[in-house]
Amino acid sequence: MRRRQALKVVKEFDAFPKVSEDYIKPTTRGGLFSIVSITIILFLIVSELSYFKDSEILYEYMVDTDMTSTLKLRFDITVAMPCEFLGADVVDAAGSSKSLQQEVHKEPTIFELNKEQKAWLAAKQEVIRRHEGLRLLRDVMFDSHPQQYIPFPEHPQHSAPLTSCRVHGHIQVNKVSGNFHITAGQAVPHPQGHAHLSAFVPTNMINFSHRIDSFGFGVSTPGMVDPLEGTYVIARESNRLFQYYIQIVPTTLQMRGGSDLHTNQYSVTERNRAISHKAGSHGLPGLFFKYEIYSLMVLMKEVDRPLSLFLVRLCAIVGGVFATLGMISQFLGYILGFFKRTKSEET
Repeated sequence: MRRRQALKVVKEFDAFPKVSEDYIKPTTRGGLFSIVSITIILFLIVSELSYFKDSEILYEYMVDTDMTSTLKLRFDITVAMPCEFLGADVVDAAGSSKSLQQEVHKEPTIFELNKEQKAWLAAKQEVIRRHEGLRLLRDVMFDSHPQQYIPFPEHPQHSAPLTSCRVHGHIQVNKVSGNFHITAGQAVPHPQGHAHLSAFVPTNMINFSHRIDSFGFGVSTPGMVDPLEGTYVIARESNRLFQYYIQIVPTTLQMRGGSDLHTNQYSVTERNRAISHKAGSHGLPGLFFKYEIYSLMVLMKEVDRPLSLFLVRLCAIVGGVFATLGMISQFLGYILGFFKRTKSEET
């Protein structure tokens, strides 16, 4: 008896409306809308499964308290000058001055690009234009199919004169503001810093047209592209100063597998001017990379999306599709009925 009373209470509590089968009339329009509804629902469910399978990226910002470690500066730059007339060194805000005789490798090469290299450079510039900063790093690190890094194709040497210089290598710099530069003349250290023997470089040999194939801080990650990569500049005058102001943001990536990657992202602004002592524009011709380090660190976490979110979105898809197409079906039925009644009245 109690069981029957409980079932009666449950039946009375049923909030879903019931329509007698005698009042239901199947139509071609209703069947067509049912097929369309099921097709749309299946398509959206597949899309939701793909969305749910992918991870979500959360961003956190915190103060970077690690000021004792060093940064690895990676660079690969080609300058349209002979190697014997170029010098490279770094100076930082801590007063450290380092002549890079061992860390920097200089190789004679050709500055002009062949057809394959021009195509590669254009593709690299397009990637950098569409993807900037942390978004690119996120896409590369957390994408299930990250793009593979394609090295700059080597130039066939043949019999062309090697009048340019490829300057590449990596150095450890202090985690403070600094200035890495490539200028005319070898660097000569002295008690108050260092100087460059630019006066001994023939004026007609000075040409700081340059191409940057690689310039980054920290671990080199396959597929990751830094903002300065793909830079290709032709100097209009021989005595010209190129300055790149770089803002470095320490970045840590935490992936679902538990492994962490510590690297650095940066933004850059560029300025160049002609050296003319008569006009009051002083300085040395060359490439100057002035970098500063933010005190904040970005933490990127890869997390799984909750199952409850998937279920809620699934219910919204099913209910929303049926409700929307049901209203469209009723509206079309009303329009068709109105025209039928109008036609019958005319006859």
